[in-house]
Amino acid sequence: MKRTFFILASLLVIVGHAQSQVKLDKAVKAASSAGFDVKSITNSVMQTLVPSLNLTSTQKPGITDIVSGFLTKKADILPLKASNPTSYKSKFGSLFGSLKSQLGGALTSGQLTKFLSLKPKTDSPSNVLSNLFY
Repeated sequence: MKRTFFILASLLVIVGHAQSQVKLDKAVKAASSAGFDVKSITNSVMQTLVPSLNLTSTQKPGITDIVSGFLTKKADILPLKASNPTSYKSKFGSLFGSLKSQLGGALTSGQLTKFLSLKPKTDSPSNVLSNLFY
């Protein structure tokens, strides 16, 4: 009886994990097909942020993880930007608030102020930082 329960529980965990991987793969493919490659954008953003904020070698990995996590979550809501702009703005505002909070714990107050001052005036595809602010 215990063996049967263990096998059944293991199968449920495996199936649940497989389903979550399928959802993640779909989100990544959708974002990539929309021209939103999280890894590439993260690298480009970091190339801008490291010198602009004078990030230390200790800060770089943490900031990279924060930016990558933010962009991954943004990729999930990005389809709303065209289909439901109001919902996108609401969800993006919450997401950006979380980004600022996480960066506040990883950056000095001066670096955080400098980060916020880097916001482009408009959402421009030519400015990689637009991906963080819009």
